[in-house]
Amino acid sequence: MHQRALFRFLLVRSACREDAEDLLQDAFLRGWSNLHLYDTTRSFSAWLYTIAARLAVSLGRRRRLGAESAQDLAAVRADSCPVEVAQQREGSENIWDLATSVLPADQRTALWLAYAEGRSAREIGEILGKRETAVRVLLFRARRVLAGHIQCGDKAVSSSCCHE
Repeated sequence: MHQRALFRFLLVRSACREDAEDLLQDAFLRGWSNLHLYDTTRSFSAWLYTIAARLAVSLGRRRRLGAESAQDLAAVRADSCPVEVAQQREGSENIWDLATSVLPADQRTALWLAYAEGRSAREIGEILGKRETAVRVLLFRARRVLAGHIQCGDKAVSSSCCHE
């Protein structure tokens, strides 16, 4: 029931399709093995997304620690998933590509959960471990930054252009 949506969620957060598949499997395994810890008063999908999001963050940390620079990390990703790298370049006009390049991870995740997954601010808060008000602030700031970059185009954004 949750497989497709959770996979899409992880695909946006990982270097390539294979990583997303591995993370998906790990999330379901971790959820199954920790099912006794699930609080039945809360949303099951929010609990599962929380597990998946934390696994994705952990993978990202391990990758960053292993790469000596951002160029090394890009080379690792290009070597491991050339198809996904090519697709990302082709879709550079895509709003999610823009979000990935200009937003911090928590804002990007909140946007994805709100717009791609249709989650409420309360559910997003459960997944991210934040209060509903903090989620609303994340979403507001993310939309403002994206709107500024869209209005200004791909050129470097000056402080007087988009972020006032």
